[in-house]
Formats: sequence, C-alpha cells, structure tokens
Amino acid sequence: MQRHLAIQLCCTLLIISACSADSGTVSSLKPAAAVSCEIPENAFSNLPTEALVGSDLAPMSNFKPKSGTAELNATYRLEMGGAIISVASIQVKETLQLDRKYAEPGMPPEGKIYDSTCLNGNKLFSKNLRAIITDDGLLWLELDIQSNFIPADYWLFLQ
Repeated sequence: MQRHLAIQLCCTLLIISACSADSGTVSSLKPAAAVSCEIPENAFSNLPTEALVGSDLAPMSNFKPKSGTAELNATYRLEMGGAIISVASIQVKETLQLDRKYAEPGMPPEGKIYDSTCLNGNKLFSKNLRAIITDDGLLWLELDIQSNFIPADYWLFLQ
C-alpha cells in the first residue's frame, strides 16, 4: 500500500512538474552549531520503517546513523519528479531552527519552521519533528504534516 502511494505521489509530481519550466533553488547557509538537550526516551519509537529516496522506498535498515555527536549540514534537499523538498539549519541565539520548504515548478513554495529543535548525538527532535543525521544525509519525518504533497507515513531521505 505504501509503495503504491509513493509511486502515485511521484507520478503526480512528475506530471505537474512537466507543465512548467521553472525550477526551485536552494541557497547555501553556514552549518548550525549543536544545541544540546534531552530527547524523550520514546520519541523515536513506533515510527515508520521505510524512507522515500527520490521515487523509491527503502527500509530504514539501509541507513547508517552518523556516529558520535553529529554536525548538521547547512542544507539538505530531496528532488521528487521536479518538486524539491529542502531543509536549512539556522542557529538563532542559543537555539537551532530548521526551515523546511517544498517547492514545485509553477507553484508558490510552502514551508514550515521548527523552532527550538533539539540535537542530541545524531538525532533531531521537536514537538512534531523527528530527524536522524546519517553518514550520507538526513532522514526527516514530520508528525503533523499539513501539506498534501509531503508524505506522512514514511521518512524522507535528503542529501
């Protein structure tokens, strides 16, 4: 069922993106410094077991979390049939802010900002966000997604 939804989502995005020649861009920022905090013990329990990588689903076991205290890159992105999901990390005083944007050719971008995000080891935590820094990118999961285009039933793998 999830694979069918992923294929359907990607086909829809591909059709929509073919209707416009515009492209989304992601600007480069400086990496955010670590903001240490405590993550609730059960925060990463009972979450999806697959991640969307481009237009394919992969089991979470395919991704190796970064060891030790991970450094967060300035930006990550995922392209899905012309649509782009990007995440930028920004240090705001003593807190870490994550800014997720969804841009589709010919459509105004939509975004969501996660303030006061906790970074502990290789995990990022906010009220409605879970993320894991891996050796190759960032696994991203929004728990209270308010977008029709970003899937809520599996992780997104951004690089």
